[in-house]
Amino acid sequence: MRLFSELNRDVAYMACPRVEQSLTTSRVLVMEYVDGVPIDQTDALTGLGYDMGDIGRKLAAGYVRQILDDGFFHADPHPGNLRIREGRIVWLDLGMMGKLSAYDRQMIREAALAVVRRDAEALERFLLAVGRPSGESNHSRLYGDIDELLARYGDMPLGELNIGRILGEFVTLARASGIRMPPAYTMLGRGVMTLEGVLQRISPETSFVAILAGHIAGDAVDWEKEIQHIGRALVHSGRKSVELPGQLSDLIRRTLKGQTRLNVEIAASNEPLHALNAMVNRIVIALLDAAMLLGSCLLCTTAMQPRILDIPLLGVAGFAGASVLGVWLIVQILRKRRLR
Repeated sequence: MRLFSELNRDVAYMACPRVEQSLTTSRVLVMEYVDGVPIDQTDALTGLGYDMGDIGRKLAAGYVRQILDDGFFHADPHPGNLRIREGRIVWLDLGMMGKLSAYDRQMIREAALAVVRRDAEALERFLLAVGRPSGESNHSRLYGDIDELLARYGDMPLGELNIGRILGEFVTLARASGIRMPPAYTMLGRGVMTLEGVLQRISPETSFVAILAGHIAGDAVDWEKEIQHIGRALVHSGRKSVELPGQLSDLIRRTLKGQTRLNVEIAASNEPLHALNAMVNRIVIALLDAAMLLGSCLLCTTAMQPRILDIPLLGVAGFAGASVLGVWLIVQILRKRRLR
């Protein structure tokens, strides 16, 4: 609560309960009593002269500020935790707070712009940058799912987009592609979805994503840092360009001597490799089946003992094994065709 108050001390329309320090111990937390009006009691607030549209816009703007500017946001902003007192939105129950690093906040800015621009490639880069692989990631499936998701929301006006629902769907499709999102992003998705539900109840015309996009578009550029970054990039590029002729000469010389090697890594879906592996396995089984059949036929021309029906016992076993393998192979081929 003290950190929240410190971060929002210059925001006239936001507050949280004050900590009664003299009564607070390591076991007991004492805070001031907040007797404001719950934010979803729109009739009572309207009767007191409040404009619900203004409250909705300030609520959304305050939450965007918590996410993008402070990196310290209320993760459970349901109506019971929001009250209006003396023209200010009071945030209660700060027991579940999310924290975002400067890197996280920058990535969220880029992801939000990608959603607004319907940029599937930028969103895939975002998920791969912040997510943690839980196994083998299927990049082709991930890109296809993102593209399909954006296509589903592509015709919707910006003001009608539900960013909380979109964030939730992104977390789900990332998990389906073998990517686990950090807990802070999961908390953020739930928090935004909850807040958008509050906005729908108190001020349906207020769009959280529109206010988010406006905040990002209005971010001031630190030109000093940008110039320093560009300068470092130019120096680095200059060094590489000076080294390039020598590296190219070495490459040509090694190529003429037949010493050039090319390493290719296939980073796409593993499904074609699995299909190829299954096909090779069936070919190997078919060769073994044929070998057993031919071997059993050759055994029949010998006088090997013991014999069953004048056929060597080992030959009978070979015929039986070849028959079982042949039937199994035919069943697998027919099943594969039905699946197609």
